[in-house]
Amino acid sequence: MRLKRLLFLCTALLSFATSFADDFVQNSIKYTTSSDKTVTLVDGKSTSGDVVIPSSVRYGKNDYAVTVIEHNAFQGNNSITSVIIPSSVNSIGYSAFNACKNLRSVTDASSNANMQGYEYTDCSNLQSVTLSGSLQKIGYRSFANTGLTSLVLPANVKEIGGQAFQDCQHLTQVQFDSRLEVIKDHAFKQTGLITLELPSGVNEIGEWSFEGCQNLKKVVLPLRATALGTGSFFHCTSLESVVIPGNITTFNDNTFNGCSRLSAVYYLGDNQPSVNQYTFAGVDNKFNFYVKPSALANIRGVAYISDKVKDSFPYQQRSKYATFSREFAVDFASVNGLKAYIAKGVGENNSVNLLPITTAGAGTGLVIEATPNTVYQLRLADNDTHYDDNALHVATSEIANNATIQHKADLTYLSNPVDLTTDKVRYEPNSTVTFTTKYAFPDGAKVRYLHGNKVVATADISGKTSWTWKVPADNFTGYLAEVYTTVGTTDNVYATIGIDVSTEWGRFPRYGFVSHYDASKTLDKVKGEVAMLNRYHMTGIQFYDWQWQHHILFPQDSTHWKDIGLRNVYKSSIDNYINQLHGVGSKCMFYDLIYGVTGNMNGNTPETPDNLDKDGVSSDWGWIDLHERKVVVTISISISILLVVGRAYT
Repeated sequence: MRLKRLLFLCTALLSFATSFADDFVQNSIKYTTSSDKTVTLVDGKSTSGDVVIPSSVRYGKNDYAVTVIEHNAFQGNNSITSVIIPSSVNSIGYSAFNACKNLRSVTDASSNANMQGYEYTDCSNLQSVTLSGSLQKIGYRSFANTGLTSLVLPANVKEIGGQAFQDCQHLTQVQFDSRLEVIKDHAFKQTGLITLELPSGVNEIGEWSFEGCQNLKKVVLPLRATALGTGSFFHCTSLESVVIPGNITTFNDNTFNGCSRLSAVYYLGDNQPSVNQYTFAGVDNKFNFYVKPSALANIRGVAYISDKVKDSFPYQQRSKYATFSREFAVDFASVNGLKAYIAKGVGENNSVNLLPITTAGAGTGLVIEATPNTVYQLRLADNDTHYDDNALHVATSEIANNATIQHKADLTYLSNPVDLTTDKVRYEPNSTVTFTTKYAFPDGAKVRYLHGNKVVATADISGKTSWTWKVPADNFTGYLAEVYTTVGTTDNVYATIGIDVSTEWGRFPRYGFVSHYDASKTLDKVKGEVAMLNRYHMTGIQFYDWQWQHHILFPQDSTHWKDIGLRNVYKSSIDNYINQLHGVGSKCMFYDLIYGVTGNMNGNTPETPDNLDKDGVSSDWGWIDLHERKVVVTISISISILLVVGRAYT
């Protein structure tokens, strides 16, 4: 019996000994073994600077994978500035990096799926975070009161926890993925968001989730959402418009209370929603609740805002032609004096082929033709019509003017500042500049010539594609030609270009280069290249690698030869460049090797080809084998510049 008891006691002690965790420190970080193969990082409060958490550590004779970061492991460490978390980590405890005041960036490559909460709370200088692709849930207050400015949510994130980003006042942009489903209470309370377009998969928007976002101007809610939590957008004082899908039939109390600039809600539903007394309290005096004409009868009597329900919304544009896009379907059929077009691609002479339409689905890019500064009443459409071959792709919620196309009345004029050109790169005082553009400017177009802020002269150029201007007598002076039209008190600038008036090209030099002279450099092709150089006012053009040898520029009586890289060089191509560049006033220069000499090395002894002595070149200068592409020695390379008045080789 004693033997059995002793054997049991020994077995228990052995089991306890083998399961006991060992603690050890490496690089100021404390670990504890959690198995015979893994360790947990338990304390990083003594480390500093840029912290790279290793994927494995060696202790004794064993290598251990770092799989867990313990809760509070780095909490309050104000000496760390950045953290990189390896893929071996599969769990990060709550408050792991809480209140690390000088932590500025985090790169999380872990396999951790769920943030437990408070991980980076009060890291007030944390500006940059790259989240793990494995992440599915952001925890409670995980990033609250940090210095984040923007964030990209990984594709697998389905839930954003309560107060996750609360008080991130510098957070202006969040890129949401389509798999996001849930936003919990207070998630983005008092952040710096400017626009908000939630993905279509979001079905839960928690209470007070965007409360106090005072920079938020525009909101587009997801199609799957069925309710808005109480106070979701409470006191968003910059909010101007909201698009609400038809699935949301209940607006809870205080949802938009205190949104003092909210003037437009576009409701896409067919039936009367439930609105509480304080849902829209304190909104703009011009507030209206816009609905589809087919739903007007059902919604008109909605409580508290019945007098604000309208079946059309105002639209005004400043120029005759502008691009247009909305986050909801629009009906143009009943509007007089306004036409909407989709773009069907580019036709002859780079004109845009436009097809008139009467309805357009959400996000459809359109060209609108209308009388400037006239207010039109548009309507929400019942049908979400899309055009797959529409050449104007304007994404939902993007400002349409980012892709603005301005059309002349004949619908062929495409405004493009690069189309405006001058005939030379530089002008003598009192000489004449010729301006040319591919398309005629619209009626009322004018040009003004400015030196600094001073207008030197103006002229009417309505309908013109070319005109001239005699520059003043002042030397070494620059001017800006600016083409514009005036609508009311607003100037719409179509194109600009600079003019350099200088008797010496080197006073304000602008360098470019050419380097290929093969048979493809026809006159027409060279004209196109020189036109580009002229448009950018290049006054000095270097000719790279055009010569035959460094000391014999080209073989006599030859129409073509090989350059130093054994490429074909055609005399006619060089002629084309020089003639065209001189035509726009550019100077031509050539680039040469001063101490590049043909020859090979024979061991450590330079080989002297026969022609070197004949040409008066010493083999001691250095050796480059031109014909076998074997660079042996290069003593020195320099640039020899020659201003070319006639031909480069005469």
